[in-house]
Amino acid sequence: MSFVREFIAFAGAGRVAVLLGLMLLGGVVEGLSLALLVPLLALITGGSGGQLQEWADGVFASVGAESLLARLLVIVVAFVAAMTLRAAVLMVRDRAITVLQARYVEHRRLVLLRAVAGARWRDVARLRHARVTSALTTEIGRVAMATQCVLQIAVAVAMLAAQLALTLAIAWGVGLLAIALLILAAIVSAGRMRIAENYGEKIRHTGQEMVHTAGQLLGGLKQAAAENRQRAFVADYELAGAMMVDAQIKYRRRVTGFNFVISVATAAAAGLVLLGGTWAGTDGPALIAAILILSRMTGPAVGLQRDFEMLASTMPAHRMIEDMQRELQHEARPFASEAPPPAGAIVFDRVSYRHEADGGGVGDIDLSIAPGEIVGVAGTSGAGKTTLIDLMVGLIAPQAGTVTVGGAMLDDVAARRWRERVAYAAQDAFLTNDTIRRNLAPETGETDELALWEVLELVAVADTIRAMPAGLDTMLAERGSRLSGGERQRIAIARALLRRPALLILDEATNAIDIATERRILGALVKRDPAMTIVIVAHRGETLEHCTRILTLEQGHVIGDEAAG
Repeated sequence: MSFVREFIAFAGAGRVAVLLGLMLLGGVVEGLSLALLVPLLALITGGSGGQLQEWADGVFASVGAESLLARLLVIVVAFVAAMTLRAAVLMVRDRAITVLQARYVEHRRLVLLRAVAGARWRDVARLRHARVTSALTTEIGRVAMATQCVLQIAVAVAMLAAQLALTLAIAWGVGLLAIALLILAAIVSAGRMRIAENYGEKIRHTGQEMVHTAGQLLGGLKQAAAENRQRAFVADYELAGAMMVDAQIKYRRRVTGFNFVISVATAAAAGLVLLGGTWAGTDGPALIAAILILSRMTGPAVGLQRDFEMLASTMPAHRMIEDMQRELQHEARPFASEAPPPAGAIVFDRVSYRHEADGGGVGDIDLSIAPGEIVGVAGTSGAGKTTLIDLMVGLIAPQAGTVTVGGAMLDDVAARRWRERVAYAAQDAFLTNDTIRRNLAPETGETDELALWEVLELVAVADTIRAMPAGLDTMLAERGSRLSGGERQRIAIARALLRRPALLILDEATNAIDIATERRILGALVKRDPAMTIVIVAHRGETLEHCTRILTLEQGHVIGDEAAG
């Protein structure tokens, strides 16, 4: 199983060996404590305890324990010592298991997150947000359950092995019967693995649909509330939830029914062992001890079957995460940090890129933008403006033609270096539930405060922030909802300017700002850094007033390229 192999590879051979050793030691100590039942019962009943009793008599003789009380004291001391050792081994084992499980799950989460963050934009854009969110939260949680199941299976196997060995030593007939019962239970359980896996797939699918519906509700809650359409979202969520509950109930009925059968079969087996052992003349204390050990094996055996089923039910989550990582497996090759980003004119040479879904995009674009130009991009919705910008910053690669910066073609490596010099501010300003300071400098939050106030003054939001009691350390609500739409856009532009970019893209980034303030901000931007190239995507004519050149797109083609007056 790929999951088990991956888990063992992460843990390392040394750690796995130590952990297995602890598990086996725990089983051995458990067996020793149970073995003390034989001489104890022999003392109480006056019967013979077979080979174990002979060993116990040797111990009694070596310590001079002749009386009944002295022998009972030896057994009690041995039992307390064995249980103390067992508790210590289990404590160390469980701590090691907890650490390993937590580190592995976090490792898987980070691997997936890095795959999403480092993948090509076109690959990420194809993924449903609900699928990514579900993978990073719910499905990773189910992988954690799978990890726990694997470890519990190993523990149960170690315990059963020790108990079987002890049973065979005490009463070999009972031990053989126990082995036969375990084999029978394994055969019966194997047929249930497919049921558990199908259940896990249904839970995974309905859970993802619930995440998708919740995301849609939260994303459009204001509009839904304004139109009283919340009930439609709730109905979709309720339907997915009802499917999940139904699947859980049906599966649990199967599980509890199977457990009932196992319990009855175990009780019947114990009765048969008692009758058969008595008929065969098996030593009384040994027979009683063997039956007690056999009943003690029921817990690990049932747990083993349960953990195997749970492991099977979590495998769809593991496969989903693996599939997503394969879809996002392309990651740009690392580039030397000292290599300078490309610089110079942005040139499109007969560039085409058409989207598979609707055929939109751009076609046969010839374009050159010199450093320091202020270029406006206009056109109706669907004209290709977004595709043009994505090509310009290297988020997508042309299907035909080339995009170069300073003569360097924007392949994977060059595009990543180029984006170190690009700043992008969009219509929907992305702000996190953190301080204004951290939103302005998300990487470290340690940008010089004078520099922060400088850009805040430039985008005309400094006075608003000064009026807040905590100033730059004011916490913003989720997605910056504590601020108005125009204020969020100005914070986003300020954050972009702090990157000191060679290319600043404003993609409808001022449409929520009043025209007078927008004019002031754009005028200040033009004066601030004459070498900075600015590309402004806008529908509002006033926004394009400060542009030196305006490109007009229609159906993916540049139909106008004029100097702005």
